Amino acid sequence: NPRELFVDRLGTIFVAADGSHRVMRWPEEATQGTVIVGTSRRGRKANQLACPWAFSFDQHGNIYVLDHNNYRVQRFSLSDGSSSFSTKENWIYPGNDMGKATIQTTYAKCRAECFKDERCKTFSWNQETRSCSLKSTIGSGGEYDPNAQSGYREEDDSELVMKGNWIYPGNDLGEATNQSTYAACRIQCFKEEQCKAFSWNRKTDSCSLKSSIDSAGEYDPNADSGHRGGKRE
Repeated sequence: NPRELFVDRLGTIFVAADGSHRVMRWPEEATQGTVIVGTSRRGRKANQLACPWAFSFDQHGNIYVLDHNNYRVQRFSLSDGSSSFSTKENWIYPGNDMGKATIQTTYAKCRAECFKDERCKTFSWNQETRSCSLKSTIGSGGEYDPNAQSGYREEDDSELVMKGNWIYPGNDLGEATNQSTYAACRIQCFKEEQCKAFSWNRKTDSCSLKSSIDSAGEYDPNADSGHRGGKRE
């Protein structure tokens, strides 16, 4: 549900979508948009929105968003990627490195390095060694590390509709994988064209991708699911 649209002098399109609780950007001739503000899920956290209605820019690279249902105006910097990534404390994403790690003195500087490279989907920063590793994919979902902070880029996966406390049994695409969050499981389905739905268990972190939905599914207090499109296939 687009609420406001703006086109800058370079032909980049910015859209505030109140139904998906985010602001997106499409560079000229781009075929896929990028989330620049919000996490695709309604919320009150600093990086979340609830029905954004309008936005404006200043000369310093900041965007101001009218966060309507949270009764606030939020400011985000578009120059360092702070509005484009979700942060996961005490967590590391092993493997899938884009070249050698670099030394960055802060988590924010590591995040900015990932933000500057469109191929970078996630990153991990070690607060003891200051090592910053950029990743091409979120991979297995990561693991606990008391010295690490990680971030992952929000994907344009608006076609995946969430159904909370619900599970879709059967029709698995291979074995379930371990994903630390619902968002990480959702991204795995988004990247797989054959995936039509998925179910994630918040107790076991089990993520099951589905080739189809034969039934309406069933209630499960420990599960969250998602499916492609506005209607169940």
